[in-house]
Amino acid sequence: MNMVPGGIRSMHDAQRHAQNFVSVNRWQTLTPATAFPGLSLDTREIRILHIEHDSNDLELCDRELKKSGLNFRMEVACTAEEVKRRLRSETFDLLSDYRLPNWTGLDALVLVRALRVEAPIILVTGTLGEELAVECLRRGVSDYVLKHQLARLPAAVRHALEEKELRNQSTAAEQALRDSEESFRLMFAANPIPMWVFDLETLRFLEVKDAAVVHYGYSRAEFLAMRIPEIQSAVAAAPSSECCPGGRSDHAQWAGRHRLHDGSEIDGEMASNPLVFAGCRGMLVIAQDVTERKRSLEALRESEERYRGLMQNAPFGVYQVDEAGYLIDANPALIAMLSYDSVEDLKQIHWPDVFRNSQDRLNLVQQARAGGADVEVEWKKKTAASSAFA
Repeated sequence: MNMVPGGIRSMHDAQRHAQNFVSVNRWQTLTPATAFPGLSLDTREIRILHIEHDSNDLELCDRELKKSGLNFRMEVACTAEEVKRRLRSETFDLLSDYRLPNWTGLDALVLVRALRVEAPIILVTGTLGEELAVECLRRGVSDYVLKHQLARLPAAVRHALEEKELRNQSTAAEQALRDSEESFRLMFAANPIPMWVFDLETLRFLEVKDAAVVHYGYSRAEFLAMRIPEIQSAVAAAPSSECCPGGRSDHAQWAGRHRLHDGSEIDGEMASNPLVFAGCRGMLVIAQDVTERKRSLEALRESEERYRGLMQNAPFGVYQVDEAGYLIDANPALIAMLSYDSVEDLKQIHWPDVFRNSQDRLNLVQQARAGGADVEVEWKKKTAASSAFA
């Protein structure tokens, strides 16, 4: 009689947090190995530990497996000590006879589990009543094959190994999902920027971060009873379109206005990513309050406009140059003083060349860096005649 590694398995895509589980029923028609990506039972070597005391039975099993085309290597063990020694030093796909002298296949199962060997077990036996068969399967045996039906052994081996592979994949995927969810939880909890998750279908809040509660003024309970349009600006043209402007499956960034609990509004810059949350198709939103930044930029713009107006309308010459000595800007009064046609015309020359005396320029630069003072310099007009300006 004989044993092999295997099990039942689920598959899902942990990256997108989708949980699509596929169950394999051990009593259904055997699914070909090619249906399971990553399985190659016809090419990779299967390691079998055959726990068997009858050489005739051993030969029969070996013959059936070879006829099927399986690539396998079989080792034989006849006692519990042999099994224990082999399993501690090697990895096997395990086969076991049900009735060894003073030892049963279930005894082998207990030993395998005690050694924490995750391997499916196939029992090959002469007879096995229905109640005993159910008990064997209940306790973890993957399958059993009667000795007068050994032609079924290769299929049972394939089935057990496919189930084992599926189980391993499921375990890895479930762990990846747990790791991903834990990373999301830590990121969600530790980030000081307001964040929330909402349902893409109903637009209701599913989760909200403490930073959003503090910044927006709504309690957590109030947030979870609201829909996204309720925090959008009252003057928004189409509030729901702001929820996911990049579409329902893409990363997106956008700007908008949000309404706080006290009725005031703020300017925000949002970024979103789709995810599955609590079984719902959702969207994670990160919201950055940029109200003060926009006010500062607007104030700067107004200041620059005022400066520009003063510069353009000043009756005296005003100009700006860079560190390399090239003109950045000049007002109409200076352009007229130097008899140039326009700022662009004046920019065609190297500004230090405007000074008749290079020392005048150095004195002007020194005084400007020292805080400013009246300095008299002499400039060259475009007509080549010189004029002195204070």
